[in-house]
Amino acid sequence: MDVEQQFQAAAQMYQSGDFPGAEAGLTALALTLPNNPNVLHLLSLTQLRQDKADAAADNLKKLTDLAPGSAEAHDLLGCALRQAGRVNAAIRYFRKALDIAPNAANIHYNLGNAYRDDRQIPLAAKHYKQAVDLDPDNLNALFNLGQCHYNLSQLSQAAEVMQRVVDRAPNDLEARVLLARAHYFRKRYPQTRKILEGALMLTQDDPEVLGFYADLMAQMGDFQTAVDYYDRLLSKQPDAPETLRLKAAALLALGDADGALDHYGKVADLDPDSPVSQADMGHLLEIMGRTDEAWAVISPALVRHPGDPALNLVAACLEQRAGDPGKALARLNGLDPATRDASPALGNIRFEMGMLYERMNRPGDAVKNFELGNAFLARDAQAVAMFRSRSAEYLERLKRAYDGPAAQPAGNIVPGDDGTPVFLVGFPRSGEALLEQVMDAHPEIQVPKEQAALSVVRSHLVARGDNFPANLFDISDTDITALREIYFQAVDRTVTRAPDTLLIDTLPLNILDAGLIHRLFPDAKFILAQRHPCDVCLDCFTHPFAMNDGTVHFTRLDDAVGFYEQVMAMWQTQRETLALNVHEVRHEDLISWQQETARKLLEFLGVSWHDEVLAPLAAEGGESMPAGRWRTFEIHMAPYLPRLRPFIKGFGYADGGA
Repeated sequence: MDVEQQFQAAAQMYQSGDFPGAEAGLTALALTLPNNPNVLHLLSLTQLRQDKADAAADNLKKLTDLAPGSAEAHDLLGCALRQAGRVNAAIRYFRKALDIAPNAANIHYNLGNAYRDDRQIPLAAKHYKQAVDLDPDNLNALFNLGQCHYNLSQLSQAAEVMQRVVDRAPNDLEARVLLARAHYFRKRYPQTRKILEGALMLTQDDPEVLGFYADLMAQMGDFQTAVDYYDRLLSKQPDAPETLRLKAAALLALGDADGALDHYGKVADLDPDSPVSQADMGHLLEIMGRTDEAWAVISPALVRHPGDPALNLVAACLEQRAGDPGKALARLNGLDPATRDASPALGNIRFEMGMLYERMNRPGDAVKNFELGNAFLARDAQAVAMFRSRSAEYLERLKRAYDGPAAQPAGNIVPGDDGTPVFLVGFPRSGEALLEQVMDAHPEIQVPKEQAALSVVRSHLVARGDNFPANLFDISDTDITALREIYFQAVDRTVTRAPDTLLIDTLPLNILDAGLIHRLFPDAKFILAQRHPCDVCLDCFTHPFAMNDGTVHFTRLDDAVGFYEQVMAMWQTQRETLALNVHEVRHEDLISWQQETARKLLEFLGVSWHDEVLAPLAAEGGESMPAGRWRTFEIHMAPYLPRLRPFIKGFGYADGGA
């Protein structure tokens, strides 16, 4: 067999996948033809196919010496060196290849891969983009470009690129998930949901997709669906501590404290020495008033982890509950500053210290800690800016809806026979929680915990992209009927509606969407939770809210006052324009004149009197939200009194002229 025949035989073996046979033949041939470019080239390819990167690199180095003007040889040598883990050397040869062939898309792609391996993500993105520009059909380069944008927190660019991938490869699950994450971290939850539901059509059992969808539902307030998907994930991974913890939080949001406690207990069983799980259990038991059990959980943990911030926070809450704020404060002040400030519990620690200083009549120190707690909540500047921008845009569109000559429904929607809810609205911290308890104690009233059904409708309208809510009064009657159905579908996902009961929707900031409620349910009744404006604004500033479009305004007292002004002015506009059926309940009246105030509320709702509604009032006694709390901080509230005075007077408070 002559040399040519030997080469052809080796080439045939390579083509058929017999890489060891091809390598053996070519290695023998190389002894006869040591400087033959074709032999060196094919031999290196067979070695790369067998993960013999170092041997391939040796042969390709010979090839580049023989053919210094060959871009392909330099590119292949770069691939061999990268495969061998010699990334810096690979980068040098890819760059030499580009010097020879600057418009070779595949070389840009390979160089991008090498820069990514070397964690030089901006350079990787640059070359992936060049690869895509030169070869738009290179989906791998397009995907990797999107991934680079994502890793660089360039979320809008990541979303744009990954959408291109999904459009061309709709069954690419990885691309869908990355696209969803790019939207999720921009808080674009309706878009995220749509993409993930498409991913769920591709797979019903992928753990990443199941967990991601559950997390999304929790963020959107659909806690029952979140629990359902956490259960699906736990059926595949029953001992996943983080999933159990997240399910516990969702159960707690649904009002199932016992279920949440059970799941926190499972986490503790999986890792009995974890201070996190012990703190979770202790915190929940403290909230439930089971103080002895809370101490029993955290005391052994404190012996093992005496400086743990989260455990000490629970202990401080228990000490404060026992009437010893000084001891609680000394405990928190005694924490190692470095450990405390690095803890995820830092925000809650600062808010608790603020409350303790307040109880000790040290308002200046209290405000300082409330400010530090809010600064912790607002530490993600990008998210804060996005929430503020989105909130401002929504309010501006809402104002435009009422700027027209006739802000009235376009049609004559007939009230449905599916049981129109009553909507409890108000600015947060206006006493709505106590009102919920009062009504829920009535056997003919059903009060799901912070029902998010209207948010689902609002998200649906926003996702349509037709300028909602500016177009509120242009939505057709047909659409309204469909939206009402969407509302009740969302209700039914979280609660089983009992027959012959009155459903109360209790999300306070639905006050901004009174017009939408009126469009969906023209006969809807509204309960307005009312409280002294100074107390409301102060409480919002001193409460550790989860960050969203509304609560983003509470991280500074000035912003809380400004948001209150906007919200209550918009409420007044909607109330007057639409002639809403409203019953006001002042928190102070509910505390001071319990039976009279409760009786008027039940009369408005059209249900009979039941003594059971007084039980929550007797238990509360106004302790958690005392009237006139703001007087303790009068020096801090003084600059805002001129702005709040119109509301103080308008709501009939006696100090409206103060």
